[in-house]
Amino acid sequence: MKTMYLFFIFSFLIGVSCSSDTQPTIEQTEPMEIFSSNNVEEPQNIFLELYLHQYFLENELTLLNKRKQELTAEIEEGNDEKIPDLEEVQQQVEIYEKYQSYNEELIEGIIPIDRPPKPHPCDNPGSDNNCPVPTLGSFNTLVHPDQGEISTVFLNDDEPVSELNGVEESEKYQGLISYNISTTFIGEAVLKITKYYEPAGSEISYEVHVIIE
Repeated sequence: MKTMYLFFIFSFLIGVSCSSDTQPTIEQTEPMEIFSSNNVEEPQNIFLELYLHQYFLENELTLLNKRKQELTAEIEEGNDEKIPDLEEVQQQVEIYEKYQSYNEELIEGIIPIDRPPKPHPCDNPGSDNNCPVPTLGSFNTLVHPDQGEISTVFLNDDEPVSELNGVEESEKYQGLISYNISTTFIGEAVLKITKYYEPAGSEISYEVHVIIE
């Protein structure tokens, strides 16, 4: 009897050991790649104009601050001829920072909460602010009526490659006006936006690089 009892215990332990060895293993997946702002995200065709302006300003400020560091280093090495250049860059930084603050106040003050997503930030813009925004041939720029009228156009080699289809209230984002342009052009282009801008006291234009798919 004792022998059978020991045999039973031994068999039970063997079974537990085998079941532990044969437990299903969880496959280890590769860690999810963090999106790089220099990669191309999914294209979208509806943008808030103020977000596009902020995108332009952020990229310009990145370039200006890099230039500011370079000029400061040269001056510290004794090249005083660069002082006027540094003062000019600093002045432009202050202007763009003022524009950023004005845009942010406008966004929070008059733009409805339901908004299209922002362009993905660009960590390392090139010398011509060239982190392209992926988009489509039918492109909608949204503005609040209080902003006044704007004009938008796609350019390739400084030549217009789009036409204005219409200006109407946005069906998806209520309270905003949609400027729709379209193009058959595919590839890298420039989106040029012109508007009256209160902080500047005049009409301004800025450009955002795009990839039209």
